[in-house]
Amino acid sequence: MFARAMARRAASRVARATRCDGIFARALEFAVGRRGVAMGTRAARDALDAGRRRAVDDARRAIGDDAREAEAARSRVVFEEEVLPALRAFYAERGHLNVPRAYVVPSDAPAAIAGMKLGNRVDRIRYRGDFVKGSEERMKALDAVGEATGETFAWDGEDWVFYKQIIPCLRYYIKEHGHGNVPMAYETPRDARAYSSANALKTYNMGFALGKRVNDIRAKGTFVEGRPDRFDALSKMQFVWDDEEFNWSQRLIPALQLYEQVHGHLNVPSAYAVPAKMPCPFGVARPVVVRRDLVGFELGSAVAQIRHWRFQRPGTSEGAARSRVRQLDRLSPLGFPWDVAEWERRARVLKRVRRRRVDARLASDAAASSSV
Repeated sequence: MFARAMARRAASRVARATRCDGIFARALEFAVGRRGVAMGTRAARDALDAGRRRAVDDARRAIGDDAREAEAARSRVVFEEEVLPALRAFYAERGHLNVPRAYVVPSDAPAAIAGMKLGNRVDRIRYRGDFVKGSEERMKALDAVGEATGETFAWDGEDWVFYKQIIPCLRYYIKEHGHGNVPMAYETPRDARAYSSANALKTYNMGFALGKRVNDIRAKGTFVEGRPDRFDALSKMQFVWDDEEFNWSQRLIPALQLYEQVHGHLNVPSAYAVPAKMPCPFGVARPVVVRRDLVGFELGSAVAQIRHWRFQRPGTSEGAARSRVRQLDRLSPLGFPWDVAEWERRARVLKRVRRRRVDARLASDAAASSSV
């Protein structure tokens, strides 16, 4: 009897500790009375543990709900009072919304955003969805920052550089120079006055290092590796994938042909550059037309390099070298001047032979006329 009373008393304490209602407590006491002290004590412990677990779970859920609400409120405040103002300041400074990862808001900006690592914030927006996950309204707010000039938030920084900088700058270069072989050192003009209304660039593309980007695309596959859409976009724009082959077939050979047409030989002075206007060849009334993309081409320097290397640079196959040598030699009756001294000696001999032939023909014509 005493043991059973103690068990009931223990069960009552468990019920009070777990904040069970009166019905649960009476049911527990009845179970103890029916099943004995041992089972009642075990049930009491189990009930205590279950009650504690429920209490802890309820507390965790309540804490979690409060934390989520607090985080949502904090996120909204940070987005509206820090991220958007900083993004507007960046847009006012740069004219676009492709924020570099390392960008920090200048110290002279308003105190609320000065020194803020906006680049890190934008990076997390892009790749983790910070501030905007599940909120179409905030995503629209990001795009709205640049709506005055048609700029939208750059969700993919590399895509933005390719389609908003490389493609427009390459299009500008082709219109300006007549070809797509961009030199590695080329940068678009920094002065807005250098642009015409028919071929202009946005402010953020002025001074863009297009040559370096083009070289990276050719040499490393940057921007185009694994992206057939970008590869096709460049190929449709006369992009030059092999600048050596382009310079050979599209510039050097045509320039040598022009020079031979006007001067009758290929012994080009080392300082010679193709002029915009070339003199008419002897006995030809029609002027020589110089292609726009050939004007200024340093033909003399190219010829000097050919003489020096004779196509024996690393990476040039023996067959390709022989083929190019034969192609050059066929451009002129005098052949290509591989050895300038030897070539000049042959040219003097040929000139004397031609003079003798002319003199002989004149003498023959004079004898024939005197005999009549």
